[in-house]
This record gives sequence, structure tokens and C-alpha cells, in this order.
Amino acid sequence: MAARIGFPVALKVVSPDAVHKTEAGGVLLGVAGREEAVQGFDRIRDNLARYQPGAKLDGVRVAAMAPDGHDLFIGGLQDPAFGPVVFFGGGGVLLELFQDVERVLCPSSRGEIRARLERLKVWRVLAGLRGRPTVDPEPFIETVANLARLLSDFPEIVELDVNPVRVLESGEVLALDARMRVVPKTAERRTR
Repeated sequence: MAARIGFPVALKVVSPDAVHKTEAGGVLLGVAGREEAVQGFDRIRDNLARYQPGAKLDGVRVAAMAPDGHDLFIGGLQDPAFGPVVFFGGGGVLLELFQDVERVLCPSSRGEIRARLERLKVWRVLAGLRGRPTVDPEPFIETVANLARLLSDFPEIVELDVNPVRVLESGEVLALDARMRVVPKTAERRTR
């Protein structure tokens, strides 16, 4: 599969027991050749077994490497008190460390999302920190607004996490990893 996609590729563990793939040692980036891909599969399998003995390995996802850009985050949940809420801000593996995140109730306007995004440290990065090119934030803002509408329209989506969301210098937005927890409407009604 990696040879068909073309090197370099990214390898990511597929396992219900590895919600945070990086912590499980389940992400390898820049895999440059066939032998490295075979060894990468073995390494990911072994890392998962060490991370959680007995963990189920469904496979290893192979993807083309994404271009360089800025890693952001979008997440959301159905809050018992406020209803659907979407979170967004600085992302990638440093999300928990820096906690550069804002939140809005769903659905939300692009103007409100932009105003909240401008409060974050990541805004300075998008605006061209230290001579780097500026990045058009509007496609990211639109993506946040779309996910806010999704959470509002489909209450059976109880949690979602898109991290990282890579924003390229062109403004293009790429979801590099995502997960979603859905509770069917019938099950949701029984638990309330």
C-alpha cells in the first residue's frame, strides 16, 4: 500500500485501545521506503502491545504525508448543561501542554468563531509570527462553523475530536486524524 501511495508516507495504528495514537507509539511519519514500512508495521504492533497488553490491533493505516503547515485542533461534545459545544485552537501533540483553546455554543457564527480565535496564541502564528507567511484563517473558521452545525444538527454525535487539523500556507485545511463517538438515538433516549 505504501509503495502504491508513494513515499514518504505516514503510518498510524488502527486500534480501539489506542485513542491517543502518539502516546501508544502508533504514529510514524516520513517513512521513506518499502523495508522501512514493513519495519514500521512491526514497530507499531510492538509499541501497542507494550502500551496496553492484550490491545486489539485492527491494522495500520497508510497515508500520504501532508505538506508542512500549522497544526490546530477542533473538538466538540454534547454538554449536559449547555448542549452542543465546539472547542478549537492550537493542536497537535502539544494540545494538552499549551491548552490554547476557545469554545463556543453550537451552532455559532463565523464572526464569533473568528473573535474567539483571535484571542488565542495560535492567532499570532497564523498572522505570520517571526516573519513566517500569514495564513488565511477563513477556511479553518468555516470548518469550525461546519462542525458546530454538525454537532447541533446531530445530537447523537456525543463527542468528536479532529486533531491535528493542518492549516497550509494557502489556507487549505486538512484533517490529519479524527475520531467520533456516536450514541444511536434509541440508546440516547434510554440513558436520559
